[in-house]
Amino acid sequence: MSENKSEIGKYLREQNIKFNEIVLENEVHSVNDVANLVQCDANEVLKALVFISNEFCVLVIINGANNLNKEKLEIQIQQKVKLADKTKVFEVTGFEVGTVSPFILNTKNNFKVIASNSILRNRQFFIGSGTKNVLIQINKEEFFKVFKGQFIDL
Repeated sequence: MSENKSEIGKYLREQNIKFNEIVLENEVHSVNDVANLVQCDANEVLKALVFISNEFCVLVIINGANNLNKEKLEIQIQQKVKLADKTKVFEVTGFEVGTVSPFILNTKNNFKVIASNSILRNRQFFIGSGTKNVLIQINKEEFFKVFKGQFIDL
């Protein structure tokens, strides 16, 4: 069994999910930084955005090259939301901005986990592992096995 490089990696191994953990030698600050380092398309890098409503937190997963239409999200979930700042992201997820992953969050009741239908065009994904400078690389089939959120048109 592989050594756990991240909390998410440990969780995925416990779920018998096939994936790779990629340790980045350089610090990354953008989707393009990640795409260049791992030599993938920016759409394969998934962004995890945390929003806060009056009733719950929302984690939204979108393609790295896309921007989120907040108004469309609010219509879909029938709630006004505010993008969480880095302090709030850490408070509600336990992860730093840039490392958030949907795989453990989706077991917490106070979160709605949503992914944009647009990510379904990809065969593989690179997403945060909960640990700085460690990415999870996972194919679409394995992602479906462990992702407990909802896919919607964003």
